[in-house]
Amino acid sequence: MTKSRTLKAAMLVSVASIACLSFNNLGASADTLPSTGKSQADVSFTSNGGSTNPVDPDNPDNPGGGGTGNNGPLSLDAVPTYLNFGTHTQPNVDTAYTLLSKDASQESLATANDDKTQNVTTSGKKNGNDIIYTQVSDSRGTGAGWQLKAQLSDITASDGQVLTNASVVLSGGTPQYLTGEANQQSWVTAADANQATVATPIVLNAGASSTTDVATATAGSKVGDGQGMGVNQQYWNINNVQLHVKGGHAAAKNYSGNIVWTLNSTPTA
Repeated sequence: MTKSRTLKAAMLVSVASIACLSFNNLGASADTLPSTGKSQADVSFTSNGGSTNPVDPDNPDNPGGGGTGNNGPLSLDAVPTYLNFGTHTQPNVDTAYTLLSKDASQESLATANDDKTQNVTTSGKKNGNDIIYTQVSDSRGTGAGWQLKAQLSDITASDGQVLTNASVVLSGGTPQYLTGEANQQSWVTAADANQATVATPIVLNAGASSTTDVATATAGSKVGDGQGMGVNQQYWNINNVQLHVKGGHAAAKNYSGNIVWTLNSTPTA
């Protein structure tokens, strides 16, 4: 009996020792965690040399108007092709004439200086209000900035007579840029790191020899860290777009002038 109990005791000790060794080995495996791996993701892009279509300033799922057809990767995509300030009695005093919307009646429209064409204002809608807008697209990926400027020619009649001392003034402009993927896009109007700046007021004197700042996107301190990247717009309520005419300066004629909008790749003084 003694010999049997002794053997059993020895067996129990042996089993206990084996169990102890087994737990020690599991502890050693746990010390090697976490176990890691690596996946490399690659993507390539080619230069965006095509044109960007105008986008509706209110609902980006819809197309806009005033397309220029300019090619990128930095491009001026849209401007108001026509601005109609209406037909009025000759002013005796200095007078400001507010831009008409595209829905203005034919009777109220001005006639171009070809003395036969009535062009409707190229306007859109934003939050239910009539607006005009410009659009700039920057897909360079550098954040190098850009600057939009404008210049108003002489405003002349068909016989060459100039409407002297006239100006077009745009005030209270708002910048916005497009965000989100296709079919889920929206306009951002709040000021942030990407939002360009719109000058106000913008005074375009007829026959000016130099350009006037309209909007500026500032370059960042490092590549890809500037303003105005992607699709940007600048818009003005038509009530804030006016033609200023000096009293006694307008003859009973049809006058026309041109605003030339110019986009530079780098902000200039």
